Amino acid sequence: MYYTKYRPQKFSEISKPNETAEALMNQVKTGKTVHAYLFVGSRGTGKTTAARILAKALNCQKISKNGDPCDKCDSCKAIKNGSYIDLIEIDAASNRGIDDVRDLREKIKLSPSVGDKKVYIVDEVHMLTTEAFNALLKTLEEPPKHAVFILCTTEFHKVPETIRSRCQVFKFKKPSITQLVVKLGAIVKSEKADVSKEDLKKIAAASLGGFRDAETLLQQVIEGGVEIDSIAYSAGTHSYIELVDLLLSQNCENALRVITKVYEDGVDLSVWTGDLLLYLRDVLFVASGVSDYVADASDEILASVTKHAKNFEISTLTKFIDRFLKAQLDIKDSCMPQLPLELAVVELCGNVKVVDTVAVEEQVSVEVEEPEVEEEEVVDEEKEKAPVPKSVEVKNTFRLEDISDSWPQFLNKLFDQNKSIHALINGGSPVKIENNFVIVEVAYAFHKERLEDIKNRKVVEDILCEINPEVGGIKCVLSKDKPKQLSEKETGELTDRNVVAPRKAALPTSISKVFDGGLPF
Repeated sequence: MYYTKYRPQKFSEISKPNETAEALMNQVKTGKTVHAYLFVGSRGTGKTTAARILAKALNCQKISKNGDPCDKCDSCKAIKNGSYIDLIEIDAASNRGIDDVRDLREKIKLSPSVGDKKVYIVDEVHMLTTEAFNALLKTLEEPPKHAVFILCTTEFHKVPETIRSRCQVFKFKKPSITQLVVKLGAIVKSEKADVSKEDLKKIAAASLGGFRDAETLLQQVIEGGVEIDSIAYSAGTHSYIELVDLLLSQNCENALRVITKVYEDGVDLSVWTGDLLLYLRDVLFVASGVSDYVADASDEILASVTKHAKNFEISTLTKFIDRFLKAQLDIKDSCMPQLPLELAVVELCGNVKVVDTVAVEEQVSVEVEEPEVEEEEVVDEEKEKAPVPKSVEVKNTFRLEDISDSWPQFLNKLFDQNKSIHALINGGSPVKIENNFVIVEVAYAFHKERLEDIKNRKVVEDILCEINPEVGGIKCVLSKDKPKQLSEKETGELTDRNVVAPRKAALPTSISKVFDGGLPF
């Protein structure tokens, strides 16, 4: 495999820039290495590779002046081919119990057989059990002088703080497109293959920021004859571009097909969603005028980011990012990993606001003052679509007295049809007729809010129109008078006791005593 054949064997061979490699070289050069390291980063970013190179440097017999291992001495060769007995690699996903750590603690007391240091590389350390972490903690607190621990993890937040605080933490960033292209170009040259730089950029984008994945994809192209475009679509940014295009056009059916294809291609949906969020972040930066953050992207990707930045309203774009953030968190706990993404797609397809570029170009430069609308955190879509009384003056065709006289009849019919809505409007009263709309005064903001819900309003208006066909609709306003208090403890604010539906029959005495007679019936 290319990722083993072309794995870096020295710090100097690691793709630059790389702050971690330089820092480790400096520690080796000055003799200031520590007994415990924690390497953090997403998969394929070089954590295990750097750990093995550090193990070489700690045991190299001909270390260079800059702290780089020679890769030629017996120790370096043994570590390279996996036969060095003082380098112990542990997969915490498979050896995660307390017994495994106890066994490690017993063996760590033994001095190195060959080299100066006995190095333990613990991969996926976040998979250890709580008991195993506690056992490991004791060893990290008082380690033998000859022992060095290198813990590797993709999920830093799952490593206990007590472990983190006893290690030097090094974070491995995802490689840029440029870094990946340089690395892939060197492999292409070594393999004497013919792959263009643009195709290498597509492979780099499809790798989702991992050296290992990029090298594997390149091997599929060179040795397996796989079409680059098919790789780029199934795993890379091309699928993001198509998904975002479909969401903007509110094409829910085909957007769901994209999610299905990515899932069926075996892509880790959590990782894929994370990279989709990175793409949307690039769009957000460009839309906000900070385009230098995406200068490293390929020309094709940069063109797509720029196009989407022009078509998105910032408010819609932030909703997209928020919704996919939630979907990514839900994926790990879902029995169907694709379902959180599918729900996000369905919701977003009905919530898209696209910039009308034609309208913007044709807009006459006349300043019009519009009332500022405070955007709520959560918007009731049905309420948003509720009909609003027109501002055009309409001559009233009925009187307030007509509504007041028939109000008891209206309340009785409403009670028979929907007791909950009746409870909301029962304390209110018609106070005005405006443009053939009945203005109803209610005491509480909660009552006003629920009565203006499109479904509740329709029930009320249907009954009003049945009694008086000329009624155009209702509009609720809040009463200026403070509601009467029910008891000394009441403040006039809405409580469960304020929403009381009329009863047609008295409650049994026992129930009335238990519930104080004040809950809705």
